[in-house]
Amino acid sequence: MESVNSNFYNQSYYAQRHTRIDPYLEYIFSNYIIPSNTQGCLLEVGCGSGAYINYMRDKGQKIWGIDFSFEAAKISGQINASALSLPFSNNSFDVILSIHMIEHLNTVERDIFLAECRRVLKNKGVLFIVTPNGMSPGRFILGKKWFPDPSHINIENPFRLSGALKKNGFIKVKSMFFLHLGEVNRTESDIVKYYGLDCVFKRIPFLQDLLFFLMFSTPLSFMRDVIYMRGELVK
Repeated sequence: MESVNSNFYNQSYYAQRHTRIDPYLEYIFSNYIIPSNTQGCLLEVGCGSGAYINYMRDKGQKIWGIDFSFEAAKISGQINASALSLPFSNNSFDVILSIHMIEHLNTVERDIFLAECRRVLKNKGVLFIVTPNGMSPGRFILGKKWFPDPSHINIENPFRLSGALKKNGFIKVKSMFFLHLGEVNRTESDIVKYYGLDCVFKRIPFLQDLLFFLMFSTPLSFMRDVIYMRGELVK
């Protein structure tokens, strides 16, 4: 059943969330997700505190958000609704974002959600999903400390999730994205705490860029902690 751990996702949790968008994810948004040179109509399912809503609006995009958590919807000023019954008309959106939401759905609910995305997306619309990657070595290294949330009831892997998207009419499904490192808008404050390597990255920032290039742009992406997956809908 669609679930939110209210003891975990409470007002304190949302108050501590960073509003700065990860520079590598920002690069993917700009180059692979947001409609280029035009204002799109976007929906974020599982919008949390609204950080991505605000980011997209700053980029000139029209965006709506929903969240199953009443607390999140209240903080973000968006709609309290279920991913299994999107409160929008058919063919409403150019892009749907689902960032760390789908792991709260079991596989039956996941397919209902994907069918809802198919319904409300326009032809050639884009679905972008971010979710923990069950193939990550970190899952086995860190054990229960890896994404510690009991309401994560379905951990996907890139192959299974890709198959689910294709089954629901999405094509050009991809989880590898070529990063032009010179175009990633990373600052000195964007040092990633990645398995204790942040002390190395502080001394040699290029090594962080190189690692993330390998983890986004090569088959090593299948081992990344988080799946980034894009699919385009054909009706």
